[in-house]
Amino acid sequence: MVVSVRDRDGQPLHGLNPANFHGSMHGRPVRISSVEAGPAVRRIVVLLDSSGSMTVPAEKWRLARLLAGDIVAHASASSQLALVTFSGEIRGIEGFSVGRSALLNKIRKIDDPQPQAARRGSPTPSRKPWTSYPLLNRASLFV
Repeated sequence: MVVSVRDRDGQPLHGLNPANFHGSMHGRPVRISSVEAGPAVRRIVVLLDSSGSMTVPAEKWRLARLLAGDIVAHASASSQLALVTFSGEIRGIEGFSVGRSALLNKIRKIDDPQPQAARRGSPTPSRKPWTSYPLLNRASLFV
């Protein structure tokens, strides 16, 4: 399990060992066998559901976009950000190399949770499964 331990200023804490952690699974304690320091850069993938279910109630889609934008706008400056939109399958990926302003513009431009093809009544083209995207295999996903 990957966890980030930071102080109140958002700085990583160092020198932690297994005795500093407690865990449980299904109400039973689990042993923490090791603790390793990872990279100081936090990689955040924002997942945005752009399926038709986001249209009911109508306010749901607007709030989801606002929240996604808020996460991008207010993440720490050292964080690397990416955006994945999905509707049953992945519809779009904006990778870690894209800047914050580009991610915010992308979020603003997604104005309808239904794909263009579905609005016209034609089938949506098939998409690759999420496991075929290297971006998603190199980062922790936060929902």
